[in-house]
Amino acid sequence: MERNPIEQSRRRRVAFIVLGLSLFGLVRFDAAPAGAVNATAMSVPLLSTPAMSITANPVGNGTWSVSVDGRVTRAGTANLYGHATDERGGAMVTSIAATPTGRGYWVASHNGGVYTHGDARFYGSAANQARRGTVIDIEATVTGNGYWLFTDAGQVFAFGDAQRYGQPTSLTKGSIVDVARTPTGRGYWMVSRKGGVYAYGDAKWKGTLWQVTVADVAGISASGPGYVIVNEKGRVWAFGGARHRGDIRNRCIGNPVTGIATSPSVTGYFIVVAGGESFAFSPTSQPPGCGPNGSSKAERAAKDLFDRLNAERAARGLPALRWDTKLAGEAIAWSGEMSRSGFRHSNIGRLLGDGRLNLVGENIAWARGSTVTAASLHIAWMESSGHRANLLSPSYQVVGIGVHCAGDGTMYATQEFGRLATSGSAPAAGTPPQNPITRSEPGNATC
Repeated sequence: MERNPIEQSRRRRVAFIVLGLSLFGLVRFDAAPAGAVNATAMSVPLLSTPAMSITANPVGNGTWSVSVDGRVTRAGTANLYGHATDERGGAMVTSIAATPTGRGYWVASHNGGVYTHGDARFYGSAANQARRGTVIDIEATVTGNGYWLFTDAGQVFAFGDAQRYGQPTSLTKGSIVDVARTPTGRGYWMVSRKGGVYAYGDAKWKGTLWQVTVADVAGISASGPGYVIVNEKGRVWAFGGARHRGDIRNRCIGNPVTGIATSPSVTGYFIVVAGGESFAFSPTSQPPGCGPNGSSKAERAAKDLFDRLNAERAARGLPALRWDTKLAGEAIAWSGEMSRSGFRHSNIGRLLGDGRLNLVGENIAWARGSTVTAASLHIAWMESSGHRANLLSPSYQVVGIGVHCAGDGTMYATQEFGRLATSGSAPAAGTPPQNPITRSEPGNATC
């Protein structure tokens, strides 16, 4: 692990005084350079690990989502019954389905493998069967004594007490992206990447998104007598008696939606994004979306810094950074620590501890003054080559930002940047140009 660049960066302290000290105050900032910490002796596959699928427990107060590498994430009251990280044998995991009891789940891989956890029983797989396309979904029967596997060409495999009700015969690979079982279990809907809906068994065709959505469809799920469909940008459409309960359209910058799930016991639906966060939408629950949310001064400042960061990247043709809740928690904690014990870098090597990331970086700053805004820190970072390299690095994929407002009005800010370990080595990158600073307006996010 390379240490010297961090130590050199920690010793560097740059004072930045905005003209009109009484108006804006004193701003100090420092950065851990991009690439200062790299994981070593780590086996890194070539695939990234976004969340691929979500399923709800029967009572609707918990969900599971699964990522490409087979890791299962629980939310609410759903219990964790195991991961498919080892047993998948290198295959890409694509979907997850809960058992009717909610005490287990099945996980399916792209090559037709099925992995059981909790009280889920194994009824067969498509691993050794002739397949058209890649397996993209697993759906459980009502009894839990069987399941279906569906490929992206619309091919259907039935196991246990599952019955085949039909399948399209002329679709090409990559056409179908998700499937929803009807509430009776005697039929299913398939949805294509461009919004076409195919109904089989007792599933009734209720509508389509052909030429309606400008983004690829991410998922479909049964809701009452109809179904809901979500696209990658988070917009939701309801058909056939299903109700629209809200969405996160365009509010998850760089963090596309990858699935939607419903439960017969609740009104509404759950959405999962690639970063693994899940959101519930119902008559009483409509989250504002990804990224820093909240009404406190610190939360508004963090959101402003996040929006400015991605605006700078977009202006230079760089992909947006996804909001990472774990990094955000670390950033919030460190900003609070700086307010108590002094301005300095954290030991960012700790961010590599669980093996999830293989490259990390950190920007820190503080500012004092009644009219100092988050924009002051953003501009200061953009005018410094080291900080700008972090902000605009093509190597990073995720970020967490934490702001702490001290009692005397001082604003402390931390940006934690990361690259997913499963994305492989970071590309070479130079220091991006400073100008133009796209978001240089002062804003009103202040402590």
